[in-house]
Amino acid sequence: MADNTAIIEPTGYLDWLFSNTASRIVVAFIIMLLGFILGKFLGKVITKSLREIEANKLVRNATGIKVDIETILGSLASYITYSLTLLATLDQVGLKNIVLYMLVAAILAILIITFILSVKDLIPNLVSGIYILRKKKIKENDKIRLDNIEGKVVHIGLIQMQLITDKNDMIYVPNSTVVKSKIEIKPK
Repeated sequence: MADNTAIIEPTGYLDWLFSNTASRIVVAFIIMLLGFILGKFLGKVITKSLREIEANKLVRNATGIKVDIETILGSLASYITYSLTLLATLDQVGLKNIVLYMLVAAILAILIITFILSVKDLIPNLVSGIYILRKKKIKENDKIRLDNIEGKVVHIGLIQMQLITDKNDMIYVPNSTVVKSKIEIKPK
């Protein structure tokens, strides 16, 4: 016996509309819309509540610092809600892990670049400081002329040298500059 039952498969627009991906996108859009509305509402409620209890005045009286704590806390509540909404939306679409990994990678890259830029002057000054201290050509209390700066060496550190001029001005010279410059040591 042959089975003459026909199977009807949705095609075209209906297939897309009822597919798993489309429904996830629609739900994600609804989550995002409701989350942003909730964030805006929550921020306004917190700001208004803090204004009613005069939080700015309380903070100013307690600390002596004039700060708009009402607006700051209201905005903070809104942004936290927006962030959580964004995470929920990305999770619904299935992109949360990918975006979080990209965000962590970007933050790590920024931290590494910041660290490298912050030590780019430290390392040459440190190496020069060790060189100056080991060679002992310049000692504390020596009168020196360094380019157009003249003064008495007060302190030689690993990073910089401190000079005091005849006018009692304290000058800090990076050790890498000291090593690169022509130095004249004056007799005592």
